[in-house]
Parts: sequence; C-alpha cells; structure tokens
Amino acid sequence: MRTIQDRPKTFAEIMGHIIILEEFKTRSRDKNYPNYMLFVGDSGTGKSTSAFIIAKLLNCSEPIKQEGEYYEPCNTCKACTDVNSQKFNRDVTI
Repeated sequence: MRTIQDRPKTFAEIMGHIIILEEFKTRSRDKNYPNYMLFVGDSGTGKSTSAFIIAKLLNCSEPIKQEGEYYEPCNTCKACTDVNSQKFNRDVTI
C-alpha cells in the first residue's frame, strides 16, 4: 500500500486519466466543484490520490495558477502540509 508521501501531490504528477484530469483542471480554473464527488474504480487507480489533491486545492490558502489556466495546490501552506503529512481528519477527503 502506498503512503501519502509516495503519491502524486499535484494534477501534473498524475499519469494517464487524461479525460478525468481535464475535468479536475477545468473545475479548478472555474472554481466550480460539485457538493460531492464519487470516485469508483479498481484498487490502485488513483481515487484516493485524486481526492487528496482536490482536498488540498479546496483548502489551500495560496493555490498556484498554472500555464494551462488551472490551479494546483501550493503544497506549502498549512492545509496542504497537513494533508501531505496525514495530519487531517480523514473525512475531509474520503
């Protein structure tokens, strides 16, 4: 089982899942997230990793705007570092 430290920390680090990543990027650009998201799939397909990144982005105090006009979590603010070090209430993401 992967630890949070081994997981991608930004959308740019996720491999594959091009259509899903474009959806996440569009929602980050428009700051338009649904009230809930349901992640379904086989083990090891990136469901939790995606949830962690989105949780960081939603709580990030200084999201970074990328060239493609979407946002990534900064990974340096308190909210991001808490998620990266697993010092958060797991209900925030799952």
